[in-house]
Amino acid sequence: MKRLLIILIVLALGVTAGVAVYLWFPTTPIYSLRQMRDAIQTHDWRAFTTQVDVDSVLNSASLDLAAIMQETMASKHISKVLTKSMGALIAIKVRTSLHEDLRDWVMAENTGRKGILGSLLPEATSGFKLRLKTIRWWGDKGRARVAVGPDTMLELELTKQEGAWRVSRVLNVRELYEKSRTNPSTK
Repeated sequence: MKRLLIILIVLALGVTAGVAVYLWFPTTPIYSLRQMRDAIQTHDWRAFTTQVDVDSVLNSASLDLAAIMQETMASKHISKVLTKSMGALIAIKVRTSLHEDLRDWVMAENTGRKGILGSLLPEATSGFKLRLKTIRWWGDKGRARVAVGPDTMLELELTKQEGAWRVSRVLNVRELYEKSRTNPSTK
């Protein structure tokens, strides 16, 4: 009788722990990144946008790229007024182009088009794998390193919005830009 009671208690604790993990895991950024990966692999833009705050990612990336362009123009001694004006125009154009590139990449459409992302990301139809390398989170902020294909690493910022984790920014835009400039044929 005592043995049966111990078995039942251990079984109850195991089931309780399993249910706790089952309910907790979907509230983690790891779960959101897996959902993002699945959306890319199934070419589901709608599911992708539930895991990625596309507007925030594109806004920050376009501003980062515009800043890089402004630095380049400033180093060539172009007027500050022209540099600032061109930077704003570049940010607008880059944002539009990035949105089209990202959507085309996730949906695996128009893969022959050479956009900004074309030199950074492997073709979505090539059977590549997204691999989570590291992740840390605290409170409502997190950071992850995700390998995209064999030689591209994304450093992502995640934020918890309305109880769900979403990718909100790519942190290594400068590194990715420089990589695209040194090896424009990378896919």
